[in-house]
Amino acid sequence: MMTLTEYLRQNGITQAAFAQRIGMSQTGLSKICNGRCSISLERAVQIHHATGGAVTYEALLNHAVNPATAGQAEAS
Repeated sequence: MMTLTEYLRQNGITQAAFAQRIGMSQTGLSKICNGRCSISLERAVQIHHATGGAVTYEALLNHAVNPATAGQAEAS
């Protein structure tokens, strides 16, 4: 199972470029990559499709479930 950070690194894609591709801020994408915010199922599915399935929505949702991030808002 590949993380979003691994996907971006392996494909030479910046967070800023990927964030623009999926219509969100680079800051929000950074928070998702670092597990510092929750992520909606809709956003997880969107990222899954944008990566051609390389990053699963299950991986994104599991990565976001982190006690240090509990209660924080979803990234925009």
